[in-house]
Amino acid sequence: MHAKKIFYTALTLVLLVTAFVITGVLAPEEYTGEINEEFSDTQKDMWRNLTSLEARKGRKPDVERISVIEEDRDGIIWTEYLKNGKRRTLRLIEREIPNYFVIEIIQADNGFTGRWEYYLSQNEEIQKTNIKIKEKSYNTNLLLRAWHAVLGRSINLRREVKSLRVSLFQRLLRTP
Repeated sequence: MHAKKIFYTALTLVLLVTAFVITGVLAPEEYTGEINEEFSDTQKDMWRNLTSLEARKGRKPDVERISVIEEDRDGIIWTEYLKNGKRRTLRLIEREIPNYFVIEIIQADNGFTGRWEYYLSQNEEIQKTNIKIKEKSYNTNLLLRAWHAVLGRSINLRREVKSLRVSLFQRLLRTP
């Protein structure tokens, strides 16, 4: 009886791992999506929070430190050193202050790269800021792709919005 339980438990684990790997194999490497959200903060505050590297470090819990590689009038390139020992290199490639900018991950140790476009607009009537984020990403990491497929391919967009909300709320708590 005891050996039967062990066998069925092991078989179940093998089937779950196999299903997870198959999910990663079947999920496409490319993902395109967008998210629209409304914030009660001003467009100026949103812009500052989104484009400041110091704010970015505070918004991203996995980032240990940020190192600027190059900065000129066309944009900025930086590397984020993650707490797990990995890193990713990003660049700001387009911007139209305070309405639009584009960030691109050009290299990442985990095989995840892509481009994110941010559109900001202020709704003066109701004093809110609308933000639309478009993502076009590529994930060559089989296990990470499977994990994103299980959680929903829009996981990075949802995380970005959540980190923005938390960061803006924390700013309100620190303001006297």
